[in-house]
Amino acid sequence: MTPRTGEDERVRQACRGDARALEALVRLHYRPVWRTLWRFTRDRDETDALTQETFLRAIEKLATFRGEASLRSWITSVGIHLALNEKRCRRPLPVGEPKGQARTRSPDVAATEKERVARVQEAVDGLPDDLGSAIVLTAFAGYTHREAADILGCAEGTVSWRVHEARRRLREDLADVI
Repeated sequence: MTPRTGEDERVRQACRGDARALEALVRLHYRPVWRTLWRFTRDRDETDALTQETFLRAIEKLATFRGEASLRSWITSVGIHLALNEKRCRRPLPVGEPKGQARTRSPDVAATEKERVARVQEAVDGLPDDLGSAIVLTAFAGYTHREAADILGCAEGTVSWRVHEARRRLREDLADVI
């Protein structure tokens, strides 16, 4: 049995009401989805709430999962849409690392790095949502162009163009930083 076949079987079991299968699916995908949503919110509490809402919605709609993309991509797409809706409703959040993940470094280096990160994040936040989502998913969250296409509901070529255009704009905006 391949990993995907095992996942498909767990999805079928979860749809039939098997709480253990559902718990196994959530346990398997929760952390990767959380990390991706962190890239959009940059706030631990917001990411926790958004991830929980993502899984609640995904569980409600699990029976509609067709298996065209991986389950992780499908769940992530639910979260990305929620994150984008939240982003449209308010101004950008402050830049920072999740608590407990800051590295030890000298104050000068830390300040310079924090300024550079803030500039990059500001530039990414200034991109249109379609370009920003593509670059965040591929460059920061580590998804392939195919996976990002599944998450964003568009063609892989579209994601490739969006990433290319986002990088071009970022190079222009950050010429003095990089």
